[in-house]
Amino acid sequence: MTDKQKPVFNSDKPLTDPTQDQFNRDKFAEMLAKSIVEMVPPEGLVIGLYGKWGTGKTTLLNFVRHYLEQYKKEQPIIIEFNPWWFSGEGNLTWHFLRHFSAQLIRWPDKVSKIVGKSIQKMADLVAIVPPHEYTSIPQKLVNFFFKREAPTMQELKDRVESDLARSNVRILFIIDDIDRLTADEIRELFRTMKAIANFPNVIYLVAFDDDVVAKALEDVQGKGISGREYLEKIVQVSFPVPHASNIIALLEEELDEIFADTDSKFWNRHSFKVIVNYVDLENLIRTPRDVRRLVNSLKLTYPALMGEVNPSHFLLIETLRVFRPKIYDMIRTNKWRFVETRFSLTYAAYTGKSFREGVHQFHKDWTDKHPDLKPLVKFLFPAIIEMDDPFRSTRGVDVGDLKINDPDRFDAYFSFALPPALASQDQIDRLVNLTSQPDDFKAELLRYDGDPRLKNLLHGISSRYRNIDKQAIPGVLHVLIDADRDFSEEWHLTGGRRDIIHRLLERVDVAEGLKLLTDAIGEIELVPYYADTILEYGVRRVFASEEKDELLKHPSYDKLKEFVLTAINKISQSNDWVNLFHSDMLNLWRLLTSKEEVQAWLHERFTHVNLKLFTDKELVEFTYMGVLEISSDGQHYYFRENWLLLDEEHMAAFEQRAKYARYDEDRIDGAVMNTFLNKYHSWKESLELSEESQDGRTTANPDTGQAKLFALDDTQESQD
Repeated sequence: MTDKQKPVFNSDKPLTDPTQDQFNRDKFAEMLAKSIVEMVPPEGLVIGLYGKWGTGKTTLLNFVRHYLEQYKKEQPIIIEFNPWWFSGEGNLTWHFLRHFSAQLIRWPDKVSKIVGKSIQKMADLVAIVPPHEYTSIPQKLVNFFFKREAPTMQELKDRVESDLARSNVRILFIIDDIDRLTADEIRELFRTMKAIANFPNVIYLVAFDDDVVAKALEDVQGKGISGREYLEKIVQVSFPVPHASNIIALLEEELDEIFADTDSKFWNRHSFKVIVNYVDLENLIRTPRDVRRLVNSLKLTYPALMGEVNPSHFLLIETLRVFRPKIYDMIRTNKWRFVETRFSLTYAAYTGKSFREGVHQFHKDWTDKHPDLKPLVKFLFPAIIEMDDPFRSTRGVDVGDLKINDPDRFDAYFSFALPPALASQDQIDRLVNLTSQPDDFKAELLRYDGDPRLKNLLHGISSRYRNIDKQAIPGVLHVLIDADRDFSEEWHLTGGRRDIIHRLLERVDVAEGLKLLTDAIGEIELVPYYADTILEYGVRRVFASEEKDELLKHPSYDKLKEFVLTAINKISQSNDWVNLFHSDMLNLWRLLTSKEEVQAWLHERFTHVNLKLFTDKELVEFTYMGVLEISSDGQHYYFRENWLLLDEEHMAAFEQRAKYARYDEDRIDGAVMNTFLNKYHSWKESLELSEESQDGRTTANPDTGQAKLFALDDTQESQD
């Protein structure tokens, strides 16, 4: 990073020059300074400036002083006292009076020096007596310490009042950071101010958080008198610190600087407006100090992740980290309750309704406690944060553009660096650029075999599929499918490659897609692995096309059909016939031939004798892959189409075998098998209801009965 790129952190130091004001508060400070110059309070006056931490109280006091200094002749003596400097040292009253006297004694006029010396004696008296006792201390004890006849505290106070009343001396005593003191120190300071608040020609300008101070002053004068009432007795005039109305505008200006080098695709002049229209940022970022805190945080964390995270999403998750850390940690530690994937929905469904209700309750609980944050979190996770139904269908929800709801990118938002399993955008871009050179593309992919970044690299290529030149598509398909022979077993478990294959096939016409599929797959042994691709992006595209009749006669279709049926025939006659129930192989067989041909083969295989050959592990896998299918919303189960090709006798045989399978009830294996048995019994009951309706014993309609809920339509798509 060059010096020019290094972030410059915003200082939290209060401003002193009103020309640097960004919140239009200089006019208020100028008005207040003018009023102070014109005031001559005969019994003293206490003016309060109230505001939370970070609202700019100290800056406002500095502006008042700046404008007071413009009055050369009318300017009062200005004494500034910050009690926080002496916090924890004890006897705050002594520090207060000592500072008051020292400043006056330095002043050139005679009266100021006289008043200063009287106040110094008051401080000396306080030094030998605890502050809460100096009004009741025996005078003889005081005389003993002073070695002479000393004036009482009241006599000293009367002397100061008399001297000030007879003079033209005017004093402004500015006190800041009162709300940083302990509760005991706040009470001590306000007792002192109450005792001397009526000094003539003296104005106290005090700034603090009135809620903090009022709480500390509770019961100072006994029960029944609130801290707020006590405060109002001392502070005669109070003003809230003027609201900084352009806080969000200031934040936008700072963000444009932070994200200046970010790709305009991810951050442009509309990006922040989209956030503001959806999220109430002013609820979280209320003061100038809040802006500085967030901006400084982003300047520290964003550079390492620029180009790897979505800036809008990173801004919001950092906002939570800075201002609502508990919500931030809740999201960070509950990834799978916020980031939805097909696996999480499948697991949720197979583990039953209670799991879904648990996730629903989880989101309801935190949104009930923090309803103001729901829009922000929903902006980040639009798929899952639907409180009425957190498992609704989320097809079409965008997880691209480096967003936090991308499961592969989620962890980067919380690690402030790329996690080991996350590929950089540069690495993804390099692979995309190599797609026009198949050999180099394959060699680069092989470099990541066994690398945890491989899955993310493939997902990255998939999201950039439109950047792949159309002429390069055949070569890319060959590389991705042919890589099955060269990569380790982990490659077969990496789903990203299928997304690339499917998206590239969508970019070519149907006839060309048929040819590309046949050429790229090449060997019949690979047909089971790509049966879903052949089915959806080959055969069903043909049936859905307006040119279906012509395509069914196309040489590429004939070649693909022959290729697939050769594979099916070989597998159906082998000991690996169970593979036909995986990846829609039976659907392909049925669509390319006839339902009756497939049924005949199934009835031969689904006998009690053959089913006994299944191991329990194979039975679970077979049930999951071949029998049950979960709906896209994760709430319903279906029997797959190939299961419906069986008659009741053969279905009963499978159910009987499933009853005696041994599996772990606490794992997903148990959930799969229990789900099958429950749904099978429901299916049988629905058949019985249908039979009863035909006998006139019920009015149930079999077309709308329970069977329909658990079974896919047996749509006849075959060419016959």
